Amino acid sequence: MSKLPNIGVVIPGRRGGGVGLTIRKLVKGLRLEGFNVRPISLEGRNLLSVMCLDGRSLPMLCQFDTLIYMGSIPYPSHIFINDCGKIMLFVHGFVKQELINAIKKGRLRSRIRAISLLTLYDISRLIDKIDLFICRSLTSCEMNKIYRNYILLPEFVFQEEVKLYDKFMIEFKQTNFQRNVIRILTYTSYADSPRLLNISQMVRLLKHVSQNIRRNIILTVIDPKIKGEHIESSGNLTVKYTGFIPKDAFLKELANSDMFIELCIDEELRNTSIEAGLMGIPIAKLTHTRFIGRVDYEEDCLIHANTGKEFIHRITDYLNNLEYYRHIYSRNMRRFILEHRTWDALKEPLVNYLKSK
Repeated sequence: MSKLPNIGVVIPGRRGGGVGLTIRKLVKGLRLEGFNVRPISLEGRNLLSVMCLDGRSLPMLCQFDTLIYMGSIPYPSHIFINDCGKIMLFVHGFVKQELINAIKKGRLRSRIRAISLLTLYDISRLIDKIDLFICRSLTSCEMNKIYRNYILLPEFVFQEEVKLYDKFMIEFKQTNFQRNVIRILTYTSYADSPRLLNISQMVRLLKHVSQNIRRNIILTVIDPKIKGEHIESSGNLTVKYTGFIPKDAFLKELANSDMFIELCIDEELRNTSIEAGLMGIPIAKLTHTRFIGRVDYEEDCLIHANTGKEFIHRITDYLNNLEYYRHIYSRNMRRFILEHRTWDALKEPLVNYLKSK
C-alpha cells in the first residue's frame, strides 16, 4: 500500500466565519481519510508582515507533497515551490468582484488591503502555477475565470453532525411562541458580493408577501458587518437587523423560525442553509435564471423561484399553508442533505486527486 501524501493547508491569517469553518472541515475530512494534514497559519499585523512570513516559510512549505492554499488568493510562496509538489487553491465566492466592491466602498485601510490582494490575485492567475482549483459551485469557478483543472466541493456536513443538529433542534426549540406570528430568518455575509441577494431587495419582496398574509411577520436579518440592533416596521411586517451573534444564539433563532431565506442567487447552498435543513427549517431561495439549470435539488426540497414575482407567490403560498407544507419541505431537504451534502457523498474527486501521482 503506497504512502499517503503529506498535506499542508496554508491559512492566510486568522480566519473566522465561513472561510474559517471551511478550513476546519476540510482538515477534519482529509484526516478522516488517513492523510497527514498540517494547518499552516500565516498570521501577521498586516499584509506586508504576512508576506514576509510567507517568504520565510518557503523551506518548510517545500517539504509537503501537496499544499492547499485557502482564502481564494495564493501568496507568492506558491510561485517558488511549484516543483516541490502539487499546488491547490480553495476559491470562495466571486473573488474579484468582492475585492472591487471593497475598494469602492471600504475604509482607506480596507481599500489598500483589497488593492494589494487584487494585485496578488491577478499575478497568480497570470503566472498560472496552480495545479488544481477547488470551488464551491460551477458558477463560482466561472465567475473567477476558472475553466479547467478544478473540482467542485459544495458545503458539506459529516455524518456525526446530523445527530448533533437533531439535538440542537430539541434543545433550542421553544413552545410558547404565539402562533399568530410568523418568524423568518436570514444571514448575510462579511463580503459584499454580487452572488448574494441584496437585503433591501429581499425586504421589498417580503413586503409584497406580507400584504397577502393575515398573520404578523417578524424577519430577523443577521448581518455580521453591523453593530447593535435596530427595528423597522411596515404594516404587519417587522424587520429586525442585528449584528454578529454567537453560534448558540444563532441556532436558537434558527430553531424557532418558520422559514430561512438563502440569499445566494447562484446554485449554491451556504452552510447556514445546510444547518437550517438539518434542523427541519424550510428554506426559501431565489436563484437567478442564468443559474437555475445548475441546481441539483428538487423543487419539493425548498421554496424555490427564479423570478421576484414567483418568489413572492411561492413564499405567500407556503406561509398561508404553513402547517401543511412545513413537514414536506423539512423532510425532503433533510433527505437531500443526507444523500448529496455529506463529506462521504462529495469527497471522492478531491481524495482521488490527492492520491494520484
